[in-house]
Amino acid sequence: MMTNSLKIIENKKEYIAALKSIDELMDLPKPKGSVAYNEYQILKLLITKYDNEDEKLEPLPKAHPVSLIKMRMEQISKEPKDLIEIFGNKGNISKILNLKRRLSLDNIRGLSKLLKIPIQLLSVEYKLKEIQTEQFQIA
Repeated sequence: MMTNSLKIIENKKEYIAALKSIDELMDLPKPKGSVAYNEYQILKLLITKYDNEDEKLEPLPKAHPVSLIKMRMEQISKEPKDLIEIFGNKGNISKILNLKRRLSLDNIRGLSKLLKIPIQLLSVEYKLKEIQTEQFQIA
C-alpha cells in the first residue's frame, strides 16, 4: 500500500484491504521515521477508528425504550428470536415488546451490549399497557 492512497475506511471492503496491507507491513522492517513505519502507524489508527465506530449505527433519539429496541433491531437486522439469550424465552420477549412487562436491569444490560443502546436510554421509566380482562356474568 502506498502512503498517498491512505484514507478513512468507510466500508467493509476497504477495511479488509487495510487489514491485508497492515499484515504485509508487519513482516517488513519499519525503522522509526521510514515510509513503512509511518504507513503502519497510520493504518493502525484507521483500522482502530473503523473498529470503534460500533458497526456504523445511526444515533438513537430519546424515545420510549421499547421503541428504541425495535428501531435498533431493524437497523441491524435482528429479530425477536435473537433476544432469547437476554430474555430467556419467546414469551418474555413478546411481553416486553408488547409493553406487558418491564425491562429488568439484567435485560437492560444485555440489550445495551447486544444492540449498542446506552443504558440510560433503556432505563427510562415507562407505562405498561393495561391488560383488559373480560368480566363474566354468573347467570
